[in-house]
Amino acid sequence: MSMFSQVGSPGASAGAGAGASAGTSGQQAQTTAQLSAMLTQASQSLTCGPDCQKAKTNASLAQKLEDAKVNIQTAPSQLQQAQKNYYTATQGVAGYRAFQTDTLTKDADAKVAEMTTAFNANLDECNELNNLLKTNAQNYQNSLELYQNYKDKNAKMLKEVDSNINDITTSDRKTYYETQNTDLLLYWHSWFFWIYVTLYAVLVLALFLSPNLLSFGKRIVVLIVFLLLPFVLTPAFYYVAKLVHGFGTLMPKNVYT
Repeated sequence: MSMFSQVGSPGASAGAGAGASAGTSGQQAQTTAQLSAMLTQASQSLTCGPDCQKAKTNASLAQKLEDAKVNIQTAPSQLQQAQKNYYTATQGVAGYRAFQTDTLTKDADAKVAEMTTAFNANLDECNELNNLLKTNAQNYQNSLELYQNYKDKNAKMLKEVDSNINDITTSDRKTYYETQNTDLLLYWHSWFFWIYVTLYAVLVLALFLSPNLLSFGKRIVVLIVFLLLPFVLTPAFYYVAKLVHGFGTLMPKNVYT
């Protein structure tokens, strides 16, 4: 046993030395690569100014943006493929189908809930619009009735105004005709008065200056009768005129129009 141990010990020592040598070589290679990258970056910094560095940075960022867009577009299919591989490997084809069924059911329930929420919101909005339409229709009907009421009142008031205007016009015409007739009556009254005075004077002269068969007393009676005649005829004339006016009021109102 000691011999084999002695023989094996140099081999183990040799392996350990080889491993240590390989580790050291790896660290040296990594350090060399880092130094090379730093030298390359420093060289590029010396050969590329600020504008060049900015342009390279912008180009790098633009490329990363395009890569991100591509990843977003391909991410769903990559996710589905990864899910298929995982569930098929861990649970078999039936497990993957069960996962798909559960995922699609959840998606469908979410869509149904979203559509139900949207439908209920639209239904509430339709109900509000319907109530608003009913209110507007009722307001329109009330406004139409109020308009018709005012229209009828305005038409009635217009007729009353026209009637009042006709009455005023008729009254003005009647006043004009009455004034004209009164002036005419006064004119003829003046003429008749002087004619009467003239005739009465002629009668006095005829009774007392011309020969006649009447006694003095009868002459005085005749003179008194003719003197009182106007005072008797005037009330009789007013009475007749009042009767005529009474008949005139029974005629239509717009008789002068």
